[in-house]
Amino acid sequence: DRLAISLRSENKGLEKIRDDVATKAVELEGKLSQLSEREKSLERERQAHLAKKKTLFDMKKRLTFRRSDLLCQLNEIFPIAQAGEHCSILNIQLPPAEKYSGFDDVKVGAALGYVV
Repeated sequence: DRLAISLRSENKGLEKIRDDVATKAVELEGKLSQLSEREKSLERERQAHLAKKKTLFDMKKRLTFRRSDLLCQLNEIFPIAQAGEHCSILNIQLPPAEKYSGFDDVKVGAALGYVV
């Protein structure tokens, strides 16, 4: 009789533990599902980031090429020549970059803007 009561008590304890484990298993499965969805979301974000990074890299490469091309064109249109201490553009002498005062505004404007 005592043994039966003890066994029933232990069975109830084991059933409670089994129920608790089942509840935890359901909770863990839900969390696993959430983690899986989050992982997929992060992978999509990573792929989008990589695509943007590639686009920016390509744009930077094209921009660098365009700048180089523009500089070459400017050098052909406005060739800068070194004559002693001074530089000139199309044989119009440029004043030192630090001080334009004392130089004819028309000549400075002509040299910098090729306005003749």
